[in-house]
Amino acid sequence: MQRWRIAFGFAKEVDAHLRLLVAAGVVDPAAARQALGLLDEVRAITWRLLHP
Repeated sequence: MQRWRIAFGFAKEVDAHLRLLVAAGVVDPAAARQALGLLDEVRAITWRLLHP
């Protein structure tokens, strides 16, 4: 259970960093959208594992 919490936290952290990089103009927004979509899926999966 603890590993799922860690995975969820890491996914949230990567999401925040990626959004900051887009805002700073370092990362292409189109490419970031795809990555953010995948991170959203990871968070949804881990959330369901944590809250059955």
